[in-house]
Amino acid sequence: MSANEFLVKLKMIMPEDCKPQETVVFFDEIQKCPEIVTKIKFLVEEGSFKYVMSGSLLGVELKGITSVPVGYLTVLRMYPMDFEEFMIANSVSKTTLEMLKAKFETCQPVDEFIHQKLLSLFFIYLIVGGMPDAVKIYIATKDIREVDKVQRDIVALYKEDFSQHESEDKKLKLISIYDIIPAELNKQNKKFVFTMLNKELKFDRYENSFLWLKDAGVALPVYNVEAPVIPLKASKSSNVFRLFSNDTGLLTSAYPAETKLELINKNSEVNNGAHFENAVAQQLTANGLEPLF
Repeated sequence: MSANEFLVKLKMIMPEDCKPQETVVFFDEIQKCPEIVTKIKFLVEEGSFKYVMSGSLLGVELKGITSVPVGYLTVLRMYPMDFEEFMIANSVSKTTLEMLKAKFETCQPVDEFIHQKLLSLFFIYLIVGGMPDAVKIYIATKDIREVDKVQRDIVALYKEDFSQHESEDKKLKLISIYDIIPAELNKQNKKFVFTMLNKELKFDRYENSFLWLKDAGVALPVYNVEAPVIPLKASKSSNVFRLFSNDTGLLTSAYPAETKLELINKNSEVNNGAHFENAVAQQLTANGLEPLF
């Protein structure tokens, strides 16, 4: 179907009160119809409507597009909610957030009462994470068990996506890597050890699977810097890294219920600090920074 035929059909199904220049057309799940991305240049130039596109696994699915309309797309990558957004969702006031920022910028201590309240909320964040459905159910019920159900459903959908978009062999590699993240982070030495997957494993056999998980946005590799000199990227090692979950709540859901109780009780030593490190990696990534170690 040409872009012109597409536009004709689109206008036929739209309500009559849709006004040109004032109507936004929203395309969801575009990974199932990637050719719409190549047509967006014509649609934008035609000028009748504004367009928003969204989907999942776009870092993977749109790599095969041969004609990307450069200059006609503004790409925004979405992340799970960071802790600031989690505080806002849990009714922490704008005044409090501004006070925290001012205290941070001037290196002044926060009032102890406020500090303890927000610290308790941070430990809850380590359990709930930033997936919108998980945050929504927590705010509605305050029931961690209900949150856990939502998180497990999300992980199941991730794995379903693995099988829908890749071969059986590639799917098994993706699942084996994803499933071992909690165990790897629970160790004192959190560098990803390939022999945990296979004793005779070589990195180059699995490298594309690691990159797939990164591009899909479900895992966060944090690479090692061999020498702490500027620029850091010049000494970044591509095969020595730590692999974090894209969401601290999904990570916590993979551990036993006792882990959640330890976090509620503010035990910062649980799982060798894995939850804190994951939250930091998640926060930096969501703010456009590349974490390194």
